[in-house]
Amino acid sequence: MFQATTVFGEIAELAAAAGLAETVITIQEHIATLAVMSYGYRTRVVASAATTAFLKTLAAVFANENVERNYVVERALRGLGDVAFVIATLKEQGILAGEQWADTEGYLKLLATLNGIFAQYARLSDDAQKREYRRDIVDLIEALRAWLREESKRIAPDSPIAGSIGRLIQAITSVMVALLADGEFADVHHDLRESLTRLSYSPYWFFANIGAFRSEPGSIDTLAEAVALTGVEGFEHLHDPELLKACIASLDSMATETLERATDRNGYNDARIFTKACLLGILALKAGWNNVVDELRGKAAAFQDAYAKRYWPNGEDASGLTAEERELAGAPFGNQVRREMEHFAASFEHDKWNGVHFANRAKDCMYALSDEGDIRAFIARVWPD
Repeated sequence: MFQATTVFGEIAELAAAAGLAETVITIQEHIATLAVMSYGYRTRVVASAATTAFLKTLAAVFANENVERNYVVERALRGLGDVAFVIATLKEQGILAGEQWADTEGYLKLLATLNGIFAQYARLSDDAQKREYRRDIVDLIEALRAWLREESKRIAPDSPIAGSIGRLIQAITSVMVALLADGEFADVHHDLRESLTRLSYSPYWFFANIGAFRSEPGSIDTLAEAVALTGVEGFEHLHDPELLKACIASLDSMATETLERATDRNGYNDARIFTKACLLGILALKAGWNNVVDELRGKAAAFQDAYAKRYWPNGEDASGLTAEERELAGAPFGNQVRREMEHFAASFEHDKWNGVHFANRAKDCMYALSDEGDIRAFIARVWPD
């Protein structure tokens, strides 16, 4: 089966190069059948080969402008998701114990494939070809978004796959922001911008479609970072208040779903998701986008009320502990989001010059885009009392 799957992938690549879309589609179905058959052997070797084969068909159709791409793209993505999901299920059941990265392998390879497809645009010289390829890129991104929406119906936000999806979204939105800032993509700017807004909500669906999940840092944080980074990059390179507003709304919804559905209650992880929305609020206030800040202020008040009711249904004073004792015990406060922001302001200068910063963390990006005064001005605006 391994050899057959590998050969099918190579034949599909040749068929796509020849413009034989129907042949590619037929081969994709054979690859999917072999992947399903391989699960009974409790091995991921064939499934891994199937993933590679699906990605070969995806890359190949973008190397030939004469092949119909839509269904081939949709089937390749669906096949990739099916393989990853079944491997994850077998891991949970202990059938593929020890295969640490087996379920996320396909998403890592997909990112490399997408980078190759995006980079191919730079190699085109004919204006007509470039115009068609720009439209193809928009269609590909929309196909990816629709596929992720479907995947969210079966993948929990705390699963390893969700973390890989979060990193995938981070990479795609970064490319989209760069394309929107490129004058050459002016003819598809509107559709690309609409896709970016919709994609910024994609991480939220992984929270909304699952009944219960754990809120511990990991995949959930990666999904939230994908949205926060979209907002940061949109602010920095597009100066787009509507995109920032959409990202804030997405993070607010993610934080609220975590507050309501998380099975572990520590009071920090849900608050820290909302804190990422506040980071975008700091940028909005700095830019003078007061309507964005005022809308966030309302969301912050609603979240704080719901948060306090969940963790302190009888009031914070009912514990009989002083604030200092509660802090030493690691207990959350009713105004935990505000406390997180005040800590960020107090430690800003020290962490800016002494901390280790990463480009894939929204908070770390803030050190180059804001200062302590911006944070304190935001706190005063959102929590004036």
